[in-house]
Amino acid sequence: MSKAYFIGSGFSVPFGLPSVNELSNYIYQNNSYYYRHTSGIYIKGRSTIEEKDFLINKIIKITYNFLKSSARLYHIDDPAYEDIIDCLNQYLYCISGEYENPSLDVGFYNQIFNLVSNKEKVKIILSEKLALITFMIRDKLFGEQENITAMINDFNCKTEGKLFYDADFIFTLNHDLIIEQYLTYYNVDFDEGFYPDEYKLMRYNFQRFEEAKDKIKLLKLHGSLNYYYHDQTIIKTEDPFYIPDPASNGFSDNFQPTILSGKISKILNYSKYFYSAIHSYFNYLLQSEVRVLYVIGYGFKDKGINNFLISWYSSDVNRKIIIIDPAGANLINTSRPAIGRMLDQGIQLKRITIIDKSLTDFCKQDCKIFSPDL
Repeated sequence: MSKAYFIGSGFSVPFGLPSVNELSNYIYQNNSYYYRHTSGIYIKGRSTIEEKDFLINKIIKITYNFLKSSARLYHIDDPAYEDIIDCLNQYLYCISGEYENPSLDVGFYNQIFNLVSNKEKVKIILSEKLALITFMIRDKLFGEQENITAMINDFNCKTEGKLFYDADFIFTLNHDLIIEQYLTYYNVDFDEGFYPDEYKLMRYNFQRFEEAKDKIKLLKLHGSLNYYYHDQTIIKTEDPFYIPDPASNGFSDNFQPTILSGKISKILNYSKYFYSAIHSYFNYLLQSEVRVLYVIGYGFKDKGINNFLISWYSSDVNRKIIIIDPAGANLINTSRPAIGRMLDQGIQLKRITIIDKSLTDFCKQDCKIFSPDL
């Protein structure tokens, strides 16, 4: 059977990338410093703020305050940026006629329409607000890359490149590029499903990805900072303003990176092109190839992903999960209830092991957790 890793955001945080709370605070505190360029992207820096930019910034504050009041009322955690994305997407889908949601709060709805009475304009502003958050996520994660290079190099030296030793598959929810940097540092061949066309533009090709052999297959289930929609497909590029495609004069069709955010709304996108293919392939590989799944830095909060994992785990009593997380057994209490029950039962049956350890403390010897023959 194949060796597979499942990687969550807790893998990246020890390298200096922001946690969910830090990313949320960045969005709340800095959104008013962004303005929309004529190219359609959002840029950080002072400029003449148009009325639309002002309204977008105002709606972020209204949304945050509304969600914070609801959190206090229901005794739940303060809202994170993903809660804002969920809230906005639900209203956008509703007023766009995509689906009805009678549970939406009328008070919040009225606050938005007090600012903007025109329904079509509200749809545009909500769409652009969601785009702004995506650009801010990209800027924050890319902006931290230089700061974490030294930490990655130190981790590389401590583990001697053995963390993903003899791995067959790496499944990750992370948008950042740390896994790719780690593998590249040690010249480990890996495949994300992108292959050059006649102009050397890296295009996604599921059929070739499925047929690929002798490389680690890296599936980025929530997209990546360097994935973009272009010419009815997904391309991989570091710079969407310059791509080797003569038909587009070097510009990508979309300057917004293809990443999924939100706790609920992103699940609706699992059935869309690219995500439909990659999630179906993820589930296929789990069910047909994986007996032991090594989990690092995942908090078991994604309901859609949890359903895949529960289905896989429950289908064969010989399947096991080994989890590396500094939270230890407390992970059972902080995960979603359904999978939390699975974790609790699995520990009792000795099918699930949680190792209380931080990734920053890892060395080559610790990698024997994954590969005893090291």
